[in-house]
Amino acid sequence: MRYLYFLFLLLPMCLLAMDNDLARQKLEEANQAFLNEDFPAAALHYESLIDAGFEAAPLYYNLGNTYFRLGNMGKAILNYHRSLRIDPQNENTQFNLQVAQARTKDRIYTTPQIFYIQWWNRLVESFNADVWAKIVIAVLLVLLIALAAFIVSRNPLIKKVLFCSAAILLFLLIVSWSAAQSKYNRAFHANEAIIMVPTAVAHSSPSASSSQVFVIHEGAKVQITDALNGWYEIELANKKVGWLNASYLEKI
Repeated sequence: MRYLYFLFLLLPMCLLAMDNDLARQKLEEANQAFLNEDFPAAALHYESLIDAGFEAAPLYYNLGNTYFRLGNMGKAILNYHRSLRIDPQNENTQFNLQVAQARTKDRIYTTPQIFYIQWWNRLVESFNADVWAKIVIAVLLVLLIALAAFIVSRNPLIKKVLFCSAAILLFLLIVSWSAAQSKYNRAFHANEAIIMVPTAVAHSSPSASSSQVFVIHEGAKVQITDALNGWYEIELANKKVGWLNASYLEKI
């Protein structure tokens, strides 16, 4: 399987990032447990690293693989999504997420989007928030250099070229800044969650006695739009809205 191969390709990256000896030991124990097919122990060790404050795309990726092997599609999908929040272009994580989602019950089709919204979403998801921030800084620096050169230059042709270049760079700065802001909001304020229970009944209001509006199953991704008294109002990709007990889902 593809996910088994890529697991050990990424682990050295985690090791290099961890200076704590105890963290290294936990990671080695998790890896060995996975190799020994002791997946409950591997999951426990990976989770303990995350609880200790270590966060990396490979760590969430490996934890997702572990839960996949345990047959827990909800937690597998949750951790693949968390990995993609940090490394959105990782093809192996995307592939494993698709495999896990194919094993869920729900097929929720999104409302068709206008082409330019689709283009913008693909652009924003091209990089994580940190990379977009670096792009903004790089474009800004080049823009400032171009403006400085425009001011000191006495050659009309060069000034014209620099002016056009500055205009293009200003446009790129606006686009990259907007993309960075959008990606940051999606990553840290999206309020998305994964259903963790086999079957969850959504209600019309935050009460078990209210009418049922739809049923959703483990592994489905939802948007949290409100919270009240231990209940979440959720919205599906097809725009259906209902209330779920907060214990039924876990935020990405």
